[in-house]
Amino acid sequence: MKSAPARRVCRGTLTSRAQYLVDLELWGYEDARLAPYGSMTEEDTSIWTAAIDTGASRPLGERPRDAAAPGGAANAPANPRMEEAMAR
Repeated sequence: MKSAPARRVCRGTLTSRAQYLVDLELWGYEDARLAPYGSMTEEDTSIWTAAIDTGASRPLGERPRDAAAPGGAANAPANPRMEEAMAR
């Protein structure tokens, strides 16, 4: 007998406003803040996400600011798995 596939739930969103959005948006994980795991609504999570400090965080898939410096790590992928997922 085959069992149902395990649900992929990201619990990192409970501790970080921005760091785990890639798990939800690109990798298909479910958000532990939402039912049946958590008690936030879609509106709550939208408000929480909108409050991300863009000065302290970078947009999904963007390389760190210092990696763009000449001779820096700009030639190497910041995260090859993320870049591959974003190319799809």
